[in-house]
Amino acid sequence: MTFPFPTFGPLVAGGNDAFTKLLLHFDGVDGATSIVDSSPSGNLITSVGGAQIDTDQSKFGGSSLLLNGSSTYLTAPDSPDWDFTADFTIDAWVRLSSISGPRVIASVYSGSSLGWSFQFRGDRGSTLLFGSGDTVIIERPWGPSINTWYHVAVARISGTLRLFINGVQSGAVQSNTASFSGTTTPLQIGRLSGLGFVFAGWIDELRVSNGIARWTENFSPPSRPYG
Repeated sequence: MTFPFPTFGPLVAGGNDAFTKLLLHFDGVDGATSIVDSSPSGNLITSVGGAQIDTDQSKFGGSSLLLNGSSTYLTAPDSPDWDFTADFTIDAWVRLSSISGPRVIASVYSGSSLGWSFQFRGDRGSTLLFGSGDTVIIERPWGPSINTWYHVAVARISGTLRLFINGVQSGAVQSNTASFSGTTTPLQIGRLSGLGFVFAGWIDELRVSNGIARWTENFSPPSRPYG
């Protein structure tokens, strides 16, 4: 007797695989500041300023990361995993409590010319962007409502960048073959090193993938945790 192979949606979206360099489910008890990286890398995650698990809001698992918009964020040590020289993807579920000013989702920033950042920018007319140092690489309009969950993603494949909001590609692709490498600063979740721009609200199911574009066209947002 043979059994059909089960299907779970587009295989390119993956889950927790060899390309997954960071995977934060933000599961835990309310108020906990101990955060576990479930990726194969098992990075040490440090809570700064009291960044904590919050059970009042979540997309999956009954809890998420709560950041206060001013002084709370997470860090992971400097690693080659944060150097993007080819394909990559950053994606997360986010719920903003404030849409004013810059609100960073994740970054590896080393000043005006090194590093990368993935941000919401209320101060730029409400946009979602991915930048290198102080240079905006791709930026698209996004007018989120506060206290609403959205899935956001940036992906590069073969020299083209795309931004996705709730699985829908925002605007056209952007040509980009830059090497985002050479930084020695830690990865920061919810903040831009030296400048702040702290995220205000909740983040859930944050994943950094290096070496793969998880999506190259419109998709259905994830309906369960990765892995």
